[in-house]
Amino acid sequence: YGPEWSASGNKIAVFNRDQGILVFDFKTGAASAVPSVSGLTGALSPDGMRLVYPALILGDGQQQRSFLRMADLKANTIEPLTDANDPVKDDSAEWRPDGQSLAVARQYLDSRFTRGAQIYLMNPADDSVKPVTDDPRYANAFFTWDPTGDQLLIQRFQELDDKGDPKTDSRPEAWTYDVATGTLVKIASNVFHPRWVP
Repeated sequence: YGPEWSASGNKIAVFNRDQGILVFDFKTGAASAVPSVSGLTGALSPDGMRLVYPALILGDGQQQRSFLRMADLKANTIEPLTDANDPVKDDSAEWRPDGQSLAVARQYLDSRFTRGAQIYLMNPADDSVKPVTDDPRYANAFFTWDPTGDQLLIQRFQELDDKGDPKTDSRPEAWTYDVATGTLVKIASNVFHPRWVP
């Protein structure tokens, strides 16, 4: 379940309970398995050569944590993308269309804690991280890049009001983030899983 295509259309990744993440190459007909128990497929890079996926850490009575791993499907290697010792939950990522950076859903579990995940831009080449959303009132869930990589579409949900109390009349909202200007704009309310028109 959970199919994820590479932008090239040459590869697809799916999650299989028995084998982890399976990646099928339509050009060669070959399939490879990436060990995982998270239940999430992860994200294939645009060229289909790398897969970023979450790895779970179950602590002793502590809150569950997760970090991101990167599988290089050509070299057949797996390396940590984020630090397993950091107090975070890195649950999902989406490659920017240029394949140079990712949008990541992260929830800090230390003094930076927020009720829901915030979105960050991550550069795997130098491990730099830049916040996209930074509003503890909001939880951020589904997100996807436009075909140019200039804007990120994010489904957001306001969990707290301005006083920090639970907001009982919230509806999911669609927002866009402009990478060049750093501007977040709300474009719709009462929406679920918004998508870009091809």
